[in-house]
Amino acid sequence: LRQGLCIPAHVDRPSFSLTSQFGSITRGNWDALEAVRLDRYPPINTLSYPVIFSSDAHYPEHIARRWTELEVDEDNITLASGEVNIEELKKALLKKIV
Repeated sequence: LRQGLCIPAHVDRPSFSLTSQFGSITRGNWDALEAVRLDRYPPINTLSYPVIFSSDAHYPEHIARRWTELEVDEDNITLASGEVNIEELKKALLKKIV
């Protein structure tokens, strides 16, 4: 069984986002919300989800224009198998609630 994170992308954009499809940011089993700029969509602040920022790159030259740093326990970030510890990432994301 593979684990992962569910993070809706660029929720503050007027197209190809939760807001463009549903009219607002809907509640869901999201681990975080990804935004381009927090000041563009203030309701993000009231939902109690962690908010991250990423480049949402569509071209190689756009990679890493924006990023999010997470504070993780380096001793627990990887499992014995070498895979990323998703639960540790979720804990780190919870520290990012805006």
